[in-house]
Amino acid sequence: MNYKVLIADDKPLVLNSFKDALLNHLDIDADFSRTGSDVIAKVKADPYGYAVIVLDFHFEGETKNGAEIAKVLLELNPKLLILIMTGDESAEAPIASLRAGVKDFIQKGEDLSETLKIIRSYCKKFDETRRVVAATPNKKMKFYKNEKLINQIGMIGWSDDLADIAKQILQLSNTGSDSTVLIRGESGTGKELIAKAIHNLSPRSQKKFIAINCGAIPSNLLESELFGHERGAFTGANTKKIGKFQIANGGTIFLDEIGDMPTELQVKLLRVLQEGTIEPVGASTPIKVNVRILAATHVNLEDAIQQGSFREDLYYRLNVIPLFLTPLRVRPIDIEPLVIFFQDQFKGERKKILYKTLKYLKAYSWKGNVRELENTVNRLLTMVPNSEITPDDLDAKFFNNTPQDIDDFNCDYPAYRKMIEDLAEDKEKEYILHRIRGAKSLRAAAKSISIPNTSLQHKLNNWGYSVKEVL
Repeated sequence: MNYKVLIADDKPLVLNSFKDALLNHLDIDADFSRTGSDVIAKVKADPYGYAVIVLDFHFEGETKNGAEIAKVLLELNPKLLILIMTGDESAEAPIASLRAGVKDFIQKGEDLSETLKIIRSYCKKFDETRRVVAATPNKKMKFYKNEKLINQIGMIGWSDDLADIAKQILQLSNTGSDSTVLIRGESGTGKELIAKAIHNLSPRSQKKFIAINCGAIPSNLLESELFGHERGAFTGANTKKIGKFQIANGGTIFLDEIGDMPTELQVKLLRVLQEGTIEPVGASTPIKVNVRILAATHVNLEDAIQQGSFREDLYYRLNVIPLFLTPLRVRPIDIEPLVIFFQDQFKGERKKILYKTLKYLKAYSWKGNVRELENTVNRLLTMVPNSEITPDDLDAKFFNNTPQDIDDFNCDYPAYRKMIEDLAEDKEKEYILHRIRGAKSLRAAAKSISIPNTSLQHKLNNWGYSVKEVL
């Protein structure tokens, strides 16, 4: 595949050097810019198209430096891979770059072949991360269409399976259908989210959505919970109770784990579907209700019918529109956007799950599906003390199925980032000590470099200097 690389510098000599150096790199399609405004315009037009962007730090006649331009680009695509070039050795470029969110930069004048190695490692990361789809234009377009479709129903993913579900739900909403829907799938795949999406996109969306888990309520209480009861209907029935079907009147009721419903209640549910009436426990007169029924189960209802635990006539009444949610292990492409989403939703300290770690998560079987994945991500973000979560932070179970291509990911980005940050700190120290030398006081020194007194004092303490030593 070809990689789009954008190189921006106001010096034609620099751009020509890159052009010459890239002549033998047939898989790299290089784009060149001489102004920061042109870079921003190009990325706005295609925020996910570039594998790497190489930015000069100083653009003559521009109001923004490279770090400020990078900040704008990262707002367009937070996962953009940016490399900043600088021609001087002051601390300004590395410090400004780090603050903008760019961790990697190079000094101009260094061996261009080394720079190309870094660009190639970025291209590898662009492949590996799949933060954007860097395949053929058709696949790229398909990816975006899938994500857009899936987001419309309030779910997260990139897979064809989820996109197909979304299409069916949107078709139901477009036709205004009030049909009963049976949602099949393993526990934790998101069946209730699907039910909510169907309700929210239906003409009943302004009315109530009531969810009830048929397997979580004792069978002797489930009938009363669903249909209500009259006062004195049974021992302990001291007051009249309104059931979920009456509460949901005009709206939607979602019967989760319908396969666990007792057979005697299945008859009463069948009556609701056939006649639109319920009969509270102890009542003598049926009550008319207008409720759309959505049902879900992880049980194989066809087997349950053969075993006599589920009524065949009820099955056909429920299975008007069948939807099947595949387990997460057969759509690993959805794991990455889910992890990104759970990271963004996390309320604690901002942390990052490295892609090398993500590859192990994608190879895992996830018997608990999305629910298990969410719990795992939250546990990692809560319990791992470091800002980056590596494979070493995972439980042993994640190493039973090692990804085949794990060894191909040979760029040690945490170590590279640490090297850059150490270099930035050295440059910052050199810059500050030079600027404040001879200042009359700590306050005057801090003012000369535009930072608070306490910040300067803290930095000097960390570097092992006293105020008297440096002024």
